[in-house]
Amino acid sequence: MFETALSEKRDRYIKNGFSLIEIMIVLAILGLIIYILAPRFTGMLDKARIKSTKIMLHTIKNAIIMYKTDTGEHPERLRDLIKKPSEERAAKKWEGPYFDEKEVPTDPWGNTYKYERTQSGYELYSYGPHGKGAPKDEYIRAE
Repeated sequence: MFETALSEKRDRYIKNGFSLIEIMIVLAILGLIIYILAPRFTGMLDKARIKSTKIMLHTIKNAIIMYKTDTGEHPERLRDLIKKPSEERAAKKWEGPYFDEKEVPTDPWGNTYKYERTQSGYELYSYGPHGKGAPKDEYIRAE
């Protein structure tokens, strides 16, 4: 009698469970859904990184404007926005830090933002998702 009760319980358990084929079908459907949706999510991630880069470039640009307002000239390097510059003339008028970072930030791809003083002002940009080897038309600039 005890064996019969156990055997009935085991049979009921087996009948209530999923078969291997049912589990395989569910896994195949989930795999297909992931295969179709994954590229859309990675595209969204790239767009978010680009947007984040533009926002940070805009923040740095505003800090450069405040620095120039205080000192009368553009910074020699981005680090001058955070730490007092070594040049004595700029250091006397420096009222920074000009944004809340302890170090010069990096873009979402781990590269430093590029800043160069020019005759007419400065250039500020990120190489973007393709890094240093990217063509200039793929650089991300502050708008």
